[in-house]
Amino acid sequence: MILKKTIIGLLFALSLIASPENFDEVMVRFISNELDAKGINHGDIKILNTKNIESGWKATKILVSIEKDGIKEKAEEIIISNGDYIVTNAINIKTGKTIRDKLVNFKETYYDEDYLVLGSKKAKNKILIISDPFCPFCKDVIGRVADNIEKKKDVALYIYEIPLKIHKGSENVVKFIYTLNDKKDIIKIYKAKAERSIVQSTSKTKIKEWIESVIKKKISIVDAENPKNILKITRARKVADELGAKSTPTIFLNGEHQLNLQKINAILK
Repeated sequence: MILKKTIIGLLFALSLIASPENFDEVMVRFISNELDAKGINHGDIKILNTKNIESGWKATKILVSIEKDGIKEKAEEIIISNGDYIVTNAINIKTGKTIRDKLVNFKETYYDEDYLVLGSKKAKNKILIISDPFCPFCKDVIGRVADNIEKKKDVALYIYEIPLKIHKGSENVVKFIYTLNDKKDIIKIYKAKAERSIVQSTSKTKIKEWIESVIKKKISIVDAENPKNILKITRARKVADELGAKSTPTIFLNGEHQLNLQKINAILK
């Protein structure tokens, strides 16, 4: 996440960079110079592939590795350009769709029962949310969806948790979530208020006691530390990357990225 925030920060300042003929070369030099100017150690910047989108715009996938504050990261990032300017995204004011939406290949395999929280996998309408259990907006959205989804037999809710580093307690919360047999307890956790001392706690015992106070049940640290739970988090991160999720919550309805809850509210009426 440090890497992505760094690169995105560089690109938010729109820059006139190059003609289409030498775009790749100039873009690599531009990013390298910006990282150097900020005193960020980095390795080679590689162009992985380029895809034409529309009206002269194209998406270029790059691979960058950096070291910041003693943390080394390597990740892919997508840069959108028309050959003159680079941007992180653009929204069509007529359709409400973003350029990045055109890059998403939503797969039916994302409707994985391991991440099904409410409803049936056979439901006509499927809501998928990329989330963090301490993200305030995630808590609000998931709480509102959950309040209405129980009345609907044709709606399912899938939640892919990607613990954010800004919430130190999130990863342990997610591990405990994966041990819960009653999925409704997951919703209780999302609806519960958490003090900063919980959100930023790295203590498994403290997180355990907080969750137990919320769901009124006993849970196990041993169960939470099952390697399968780490694999589920890794899988969730992979899906989030494939879907181009840059923040939480990132919401999909029937495979289409949603910038607001308008369509979801309509099916939940």
